[in-house]
Amino acid sequence: MSRTELEIGPIEVSTGREDVFRFANALCPQGTAPSASQAVPLTFPIRWLSLPEIGDVIRQSLQGSNVVLLHTGQSFDYETPLVIDSYYRLHVRASRRPEGGNRLHVVGTAFDVTGELALTMGATLLVLPETILDGARV
Repeated sequence: MSRTELEIGPIEVSTGREDVFRFANALCPQGTAPSASQAVPLTFPIRWLSLPEIGDVIRQSLQGSNVVLLHTGQSFDYETPLVIDSYYRLHVRASRRPEGGNRLHVVGTAFDVTGELALTMGATLLVLPETILDGARV
């Protein structure tokens, strides 16, 4: 297994009102989700890692598209709360080391439109062969 280092970005990401509302509704029991005018859920930025400009690039850098990335952990360190209907510039760094087995560590830093750091987030992904899904029922 070789060492993988990958930098992606900057990529423009957003906290669009409808996206935030759908995310909050998916996480909360019916009737308890915040309205789209309230705060952005703290875990909302994790969905940015699944954008094609990020997720697809990471998969291609590993072993083409024949891998499955299983999200096993995440962290968020906020400098300032995210604002609904705002844009951010996201820089992503992914690294995988031989001693780390099949773990891929991803760190994202998001900057607001003034260039100020808004948040640093981390995710740990297991890199698994696509064949792990053979026979799986979804």
